[in-house]
Amino acid sequence: MKKKLHLTSLVVFMTVSLFAQDAKSILNQVRNKYQSQKKLCAQFEQVFHWQLADETQTTKGQVCTQEGKKFRIETEQQIIVTDDKTVWTLNKLNKQVNIDHADNTEQDNPFLQSFFEKYTTNYDTRYEGKEEIEGKSYARIVLTTKSPDAFIHKVEIWVDDNHHMKKVVQTDLNENTTTYIVSSLNENPEFPNNFFQLEIPPDYEVVDLR
Repeated sequence: MKKKLHLTSLVVFMTVSLFAQDAKSILNQVRNKYQSQKKLCAQFEQVFHWQLADETQTTKGQVCTQEGKKFRIETEQQIIVTDDKTVWTLNKLNKQVNIDHADNTEQDNPFLQSFFEKYTTNYDTRYEGKEEIEGKSYARIVLTTKSPDAFIHKVEIWVDDNHHMKKVVQTDLNENTTTYIVSSLNENPEFPNNFFQLEIPPDYEVVDLR
């Protein structure tokens, strides 16, 4: 009986280790894919679910990046732009623009180059197999935090065969979820001059935090 138990434990350990290795391998391939692309634009949908009130808020927008360091995110409510040195956050509701150094917000922004470093370093990864989204097969990776104090304690990522992320779900300590779904991808966009800088409207209040 003990020999069977030891053999079963070994099989389970080897299986879990293999899935963990598969997950890290897939994430590394995704990271290499995105880092190799000099320019990229994606149309996305963001769905926030507030667990306590059982309320859901949906926002659509576009995110564009260049060299993995510059980005521009536009939604109905706000615009966030950085040229890798300065970050501008424009809030359309209160007609205000905050200006800050880009490195002050780097750790909190999932669209910057630090995304993969943050989650592959501070989270355990496992491969959950293949799942279908809109009739297409995706690998599902689950990342769970190593720290009990981390606000985002779980991240789920769905990756296609071309190593593009289709869907990302972040779950916080209060069990609220933020879901990002990519609806379309442009791997060779043309950016106008000063696209990664913000032209501030004259009737907006400016708060300079630098």
